Amino acid sequence: MVGLRLREAGGQGCPWLKTSASFLYPLAAPAVLPQAQRPPGRHKPLLHQDAAALAPRSPSGGELKMAGDLPKQVKLKKLTRLRTLDAKPGLYTSYKGFLHKDKALIKKLLKGIHKKRSSESQSALLRRHLLELTQSFIIPLEHYMASLMPLQRAITPWKNPPQIRPFHQEDFLKTLEHAGPQLTCLLKGDWLGLYRRFFRSPNFDGWYRQRRKEMMHKLEALHLEAISEANVKAWMKEKSEVEMVDLVLKLREKLARARQHHLPVKDETLQRVGQDITTLLGSLPEDLQAVLCHQ
Repeated sequence: MVGLRLREAGGQGCPWLKTSASFLYPLAAPAVLPQAQRPPGRHKPLLHQDAAALAPRSPSGGELKMAGDLPKQVKLKKLTRLRTLDAKPGLYTSYKGFLHKDKALIKKLLKGIHKKRSSESQSALLRRHLLELTQSFIIPLEHYMASLMPLQRAITPWKNPPQIRPFHQEDFLKTLEHAGPQLTCLLKGDWLGLYRRFFRSPNFDGWYRQRRKEMMHKLEALHLEAISEANVKAWMKEKSEVEMVDLVLKLREKLARARQHHLPVKDETLQRVGQDITTLLGSLPEDLQAVLCHQ
């Protein structure tokens, strides 16, 4: 009705009505033209359109991917690049040894297999080789540990024994040039690297603790020997009762420790130290003797 009234009112004399008439029909459906009257280039078949335009879109605007699709940056490895295991029988490891192979030992073992030598003989051959190799490795360590021990002439009877010097790894490694395992073993290799690896392992800590403990016991035994050989009567001159009582208590403690820890001390040494304790007690007043005897 509105359109009719506008045409009746304006007719052809109001050209502005023709240009503005489209605002009056915003929801009008477009007219369907016959195929002959369609403009060229606007009636392509649906199958000829770009496939990318028909791809489903995600809410963010990107293309949707089906489950299981791989991203573009992921590349599949070709079978030609995959490594296969060696089919040869043997023992394989990723550990890199520090010493070279002992070809002479391998030849002996292979020769024993060829001659059908007994497994006991083969095992004995291998154990002897490992024992000699271990001894060549340990001997330099033992020599260095012995150098940390105080000299026997520095041990005096009436003073505490000197302390064992600490173990310095770099100082030990410097001694290998002239006193290393090459003196007793012909096997070549990175001995320095092997010792450094040994220092980082718990085996070194256990070995060092045990060796230091043995050295401490040896030091205590040497101190007891020095006391047993000293003249306690000469020491007692010009000494106060307090000093003599203190010496009695220390000697008793040393004797008890020697028996408890089985120190490498001769029985004669222990007997002489016991006689020194008796001599000291005899020079003290009776009241002090009674107190010390009941302890």
